[in-house]
Amino acid sequence: MDIYLNNKDQMSGCVFYQSGKVKCFQNDTAIQPDNQIPISHDELKAAQAKAELEIMQTLPADFEEKLRKAIRDSVTISGREKKRILKMLDGLE
Repeated sequence: MDIYLNNKDQMSGCVFYQSGKVKCFQNDTAIQPDNQIPISHDELKAAQAKAELEIMQTLPADFEEKLRKAIRDSVTISGREKKRILKMLDGLE
């Protein structure tokens, strides 16, 4: 976590929640759009069918706006990758 707390450029490329600000994050949490873990739709459907998924809490209403800003401001994501991720988010609307 220190890399974000001590480096404003790195911090601008993530969505950061302090411990306790969001119920499901009991520790300081940095959501990093440059550190994606792909999960296929089929995997999600299978997990749901087995009752292995649990919605712990809905993220704050401004999360998507903060995520988009983090993507645009990231110093670690290339311009091409930023466009790809933002386009993917646009498809979710």
